[in-house]
Amino acid sequence: MAEIYSEADLYYFRYGLSMVIQEVIDSQGQGVVSAHGDGRFLALNTLEESASEEAHATFLGSASTIRDFIKQYFPFTVSIGVSRVRKDYAYMSLSAQEAEEALKHKLVTGTNEVIPIVEFQPDGTDGQPSPLPISFRELENDLIYAIRSLDQQLAYRFIDELGTLQGHRSISYQWLQSQLAEMVFTIYRTIGGSLRNPIAEPVMAELMQLTTLEEWIDWLKSQAVDMLISELSNEHMEHMQKVAQQLTAYIHEHNEEDLRLESSCKALNLPASIGKQALKEIHETTFSEYLLQSRIAKAQKWLLETEMSVEEIASRLQYSNAQNFSRTFKKAVGVPPGHYRKEYS
Repeated sequence: MAEIYSEADLYYFRYGLSMVIQEVIDSQGQGVVSAHGDGRFLALNTLEESASEEAHATFLGSASTIRDFIKQYFPFTVSIGVSRVRKDYAYMSLSAQEAEEALKHKLVTGTNEVIPIVEFQPDGTDGQPSPLPISFRELENDLIYAIRSLDQQLAYRFIDELGTLQGHRSISYQWLQSQLAEMVFTIYRTIGGSLRNPIAEPVMAELMQLTTLEEWIDWLKSQAVDMLISELSNEHMEHMQKVAQQLTAYIHEHNEEDLRLESSCKALNLPASIGKQALKEIHETTFSEYLLQSRIAKAQKWLLETEMSVEEIASRLQYSNAQNFSRTFKKAVGVPPGHYRKEYS
């Protein structure tokens, strides 16, 4: 907000909002509203003697009126926490704490909501309702699999499943935050343990600033999935480049021998599957294609710099006869070996 509006604008916004809240309170009874810091207001509403249920309904009606008015006329998204109804001024501080506590449940309810604290009573299971639409352990494993597979879109789909928790008011926000934070640290430690270069884990204070599921979903995508996939991709490419460099150097050095992918990788102490993958990812080619290119390049050099016959070149490069070599050379270069020697030497 401060990036868009001036201090004067924000002052008048706060003043206008306080007047709206005060007017709604006065229409139902008597009360007071005060600024509570960080864009928040604290309102106390006193009513004529009535049943708690009636008073609670009146409070909710007033809060909904305030929310709807602000949503329509002010550029804000608003959530309103409502404490329990009490009959004694001695509990004003406790009521204020409950209203603040109710606001924290934005993680479950979402923004632009009226959130009564009475809707979030402990149920004896540490805030975990039964059954939940998702399993955090399964989600954690799914995300680790998708990140290791470098599949960003699959990871995003798994994260979007968190949206099914929206509106489950029997979930304690503390429990949900702890589950999400634990999942984040487990993912970071599991993926980070496979990285050659250490990666810093997120700071708990940063995670605690996430107050809605939408914020958690966005954070998980940008700061967990994107970050970890990027780290894994970079290390993977570094490894593939190193393997490709080793393998291509070996091919160039031994291209006069009867080379095979398996034997070449064994000589370099590399799995054949990794060597095959490295050539494909780095050079977009296969072992046999790269070997052919290497042999043709050596044949071109010999034709221009030596007096070796076509038959001798063919034999040294593992061709069964000069005709097969000439046919392959023409297909790769465009002209037969003899033509090439006359034209370019």
